[in-house]
Amino acid sequence: DLILTSGISKKKVYVSKVLSSLLVSGIFSLIYILALMLIYLVILRDIAISLLTLRYILPLTAFISIFSLMGLMLSVIFRSSKASLVASLIIGGLLMPRLFIVIVDALSDLFGFSETVSQIFYLISPALIMDALSGYSEISNIFWGLFFFAVYLITNILLGSYIFDRQDELNYGE
Repeated sequence: DLILTSGISKKKVYVSKVLSSLLVSGIFSLIYILALMLIYLVILRDIAISLLTLRYILPLTAFISIFSLMGLMLSVIFRSSKASLVASLIIGGLLMPRLFIVIVDALSDLFGFSETVSQIFYLISPALIMDALSGYSEISNIFWGLFFFAVYLITNILLGSYIFDRQDELNYGE
């Protein structure tokens, strides 16, 4: 894709990929939420419950964007779509909420972590971040969810940009 962007710096190319990834994540979550709203409206005929689903747009966007940016970063790191797919599947599998909770609980038992520390470690999983950001959690869980969401975003963007900028493909315009 760098041949198509001749004359544009690699940093701008990566930033545009990140922005388009975030935009698509928002659009997909909006489509998903609107479909749920329609289903609730048709089945239950209750507009209040249907409108209640709107509160999940931002948590769902956060969830989708974490995996979207992680996939973008992994594709840059591995430079192979097959290797990045395998890595994405492994990481996605490890971050599945139930498996991740079992892993954190096992580590908590092994190292004697308190319940509070375990609750914070749970929020490493993007699905549990989404749950914390939905608004039903305690305020401290919401802040920890926002913190881990920011860590995911910043890490994925900075690491992906750093590696992408230093890869040896030439952008013929530079």
